[in-house]
Amino acid sequence: MSWSIQKEDKYTLYTPEVTAENDLIHAFKLLEASAHKIIDARSISFTQSLKNLVSGVYETHAEEQKSFILVVKSKELMEELEELFIVVPTLSEAIDYLYMEELERSV
Repeated sequence: MSWSIQKEDKYTLYTPEVTAENDLIHAFKLLEASAHKIIDARSISFTQSLKNLVSGVYETHAEEQKSFILVVKSKELMEELEELFIVVPTLSEAIDYLYMEELERSV
């Protein structure tokens, strides 16, 4: 399996069990936009092709009005990725962001 999956009430937390780029690309392609997701991406090294793919997965979730939030390992990486998709520095901030998005969607 490519992901360690932890289902919660309002979202599912995905932690990659692989680190090779090809394996990560395959893992992200398997994600469906059927639920809110938080991705623990602290172990991921983002190449340009992986950034492009994750951006597309993010867009698909956005079109379906589903949250797709990544937790990244550094502020520098966060600044690099924040224009492509939602990134935050901690899991607790990801959960807060998800609830904020859900609140905005219901208004």
